[in-house]
Amino acid sequence: MKEKKRDETQRGYALIRILGLPMLVLLMLASVAGANPYAYITDSDDDKVSVIDTTTNTVTATVDVGDRPLGVTVTPDGSNVYVTNYGSNTVSVIDTATNTVTATVDVGDHPLGVAVTPDGSNVYVANYGDNTVSMIDTATNTVAATVDVGQSPWGVAVTPDGSNVYVTNIGSCSVSVIDTSMDTVVTTMEMGRSQPRGIAFTPDGSKAYMISSPGTEGSDAYVIDTATNTATYLDLGGMGEGPFGVAVTPDGSKVYITAGYTDTESDTLYVIDTATNNLITTVDVGDGPRGVAVTPDGSKVYAVSYDNMVSVVDTATNTVTTTVNVGNRPFALGQFICTIPASFEIQITRITTSGSASNPHIYGDRIVWEDNRDGKNNIYTYDLSTKQETQISTSGTATYPAIYDNKIVWYDSRNGKCDVYMHDLSTKQETQVSTSGTAYASYPGPYVYTPAISGNRIVWEDYRNGQNIYMYDLSNSKETQITTSGSAFSPDIYGDRIVWVDGNDIYMGTVSEESKETVVSEIEVSDNLLREASPNKVYKSLTYIDIGGENSFRWRNVIRFNLSEYSSDTSIKNAALSLYWYYPEGSSRPEDTVIEVYRPASTWNPNYVSWNKRDKGIAWKNPGGDWYDKNGVLQGNSPYATITIKGSDIPNNRYYKLDVTDLVKEYTSGKYENTGFLIKARTESNNYIAFYSSDCGNESKEPKLQLVYS
Repeated sequence: MKEKKRDETQRGYALIRILGLPMLVLLMLASVAGANPYAYITDSDDDKVSVIDTTTNTVTATVDVGDRPLGVTVTPDGSNVYVTNYGSNTVSVIDTATNTVTATVDVGDHPLGVAVTPDGSNVYVANYGDNTVSMIDTATNTVAATVDVGQSPWGVAVTPDGSNVYVTNIGSCSVSVIDTSMDTVVTTMEMGRSQPRGIAFTPDGSKAYMISSPGTEGSDAYVIDTATNTATYLDLGGMGEGPFGVAVTPDGSKVYITAGYTDTESDTLYVIDTATNNLITTVDVGDGPRGVAVTPDGSKVYAVSYDNMVSVVDTATNTVTTTVNVGNRPFALGQFICTIPASFEIQITRITTSGSASNPHIYGDRIVWEDNRDGKNNIYTYDLSTKQETQISTSGTATYPAIYDNKIVWYDSRNGKCDVYMHDLSTKQETQVSTSGTAYASYPGPYVYTPAISGNRIVWEDYRNGQNIYMYDLSNSKETQITTSGSAFSPDIYGDRIVWVDGNDIYMGTVSEESKETVVSEIEVSDNLLREASPNKVYKSLTYIDIGGENSFRWRNVIRFNLSEYSSDTSIKNAALSLYWYYPEGSSRPEDTVIEVYRPASTWNPNYVSWNKRDKGIAWKNPGGDWYDKNGVLQGNSPYATITIKGSDIPNNRYYKLDVTDLVKEYTSGKYENTGFLIKARTESNNYIAFYSSDCGNESKEPKLQLVYS
């Protein structure tokens, strides 16, 4: 059973059930590390990662990873460390709470540099051996995209705004710039004979500092203007051999660069003033320095050396204050220092002794739950201030309670029908809130979600007409249907805001007493398939919409809704295009399908439109359809709306929704003639999918355009 997490205004207590123990109170120390910065150092010859507590400068743990670990990055929340294993073509994911590997991700050949996006959603890995970058989705720890870059990619850095990834290519003496919205290379910077390695951005993203070796000047350092992607050489007065690591302080004032091979006299940490790009000083560190990183507070720099040592440098004085011994041949390319979640103490109290309690919810001093005592399921409450338990319901069929202030709500399937009931603790009166008899009960699936309450408003999911969210206002005894998609579930409410899940996204509705908004979803529609394999054939009456590509052929679709009754006087709040999944049923696809919506450049005639033609005797300028993107670019690649359906997903039997509000507003305002929507996949290979068309004969599965307007 899926449990629902809640976050109310009262957070003073946490309820944790301990089964099979006598009534007692325990003190526990949570098994997570303290709120100190930790450094994760890859010991390349030991196939381990050494974990340094930067407060004490001691190694507190070692973690076994893959073969020859080199690169490191840490997610912004400090929860996970991603380590590239050069010798095993994998990335190890370390849980910082336990310092154990929780996932191993197969990537390209000889992964080296690695970096994470600022929101922590994606990790980019430079595959030195096959000239690619792997993009890992951190939610699933799977490779979601692979991007071709230059030869022998080495370093990776993500811009602070997350919009671009810069990849240094040693083999081709270049820097590839990847647009993260499309995961494609949009710019390539040629660096002459310089072979770029490490790269790091200033906090404002205006500059990137890059090192290379060897170049026309020997070992080089450059500053890149990210607005123009031009590089300027920095004269550091004869940098030593083999620069490897580069890091920028959190305030953006200094850059630290490690340079030097083993058995040389050039084992140096260079300190650069970013205001002038001049060398401030140099610091002697261990033999063969590799990676370098700065603590989050900017007070210390950790320079990793190939002689099994990490030098700790005070940034105020630029002097080595101590050294830490680690494993064999440490490398640690990347941002390897982070602050991980703080340790905390939890007081645990056993509330029930029945052995049959479940689904608790808490507000202030009151806890509610359902309890199956003597074969009857009822709602109980416990007051922490008075230490008294009270039975709330007596029906024997009550489940999934929630509480707000003095009001408790739950589902109750008495009399063979399921509805929402409420008990007021102050008046001790019970009220039946819903009367549909289908509040969650008629749904055949395995998940049930608690009704929610805030103030006088109660929300729940109801299956009387599809799967929708309903609200009841106790102040005026009025019930309101919140959603009409037929696929909404798991509602929650706080004040005048209601949130719920629909498809794979979260939606929010705001309740307004003065609202005069109208919701309409039944709008006349026509659609036609455009099929590359039959470029002149008109597909007007098919029962399905094909999108994507397979076996070198592509499918697109044009669809138009009748918006003639809406004009510039109509204030469109929201417009959603919903398509109901048709094929392939119950199976995955080789590639993800990114569905995109564009504005057809011209009107098209449903009686004649095909891959080649838009009307009788009138061809598209571009076979497959002419379109404008949201920026007004002909055949542009910035869609009005998009949704990604993972190739690994099996998304059957429901609608998928695209937000087309901006395009519909352009039509209803009169800015453009209503030419409908051109629907295609971003890439059109190995990702063929299909949805039901307007001719499928089932109104519950036809394409829908839902408008919310006032």
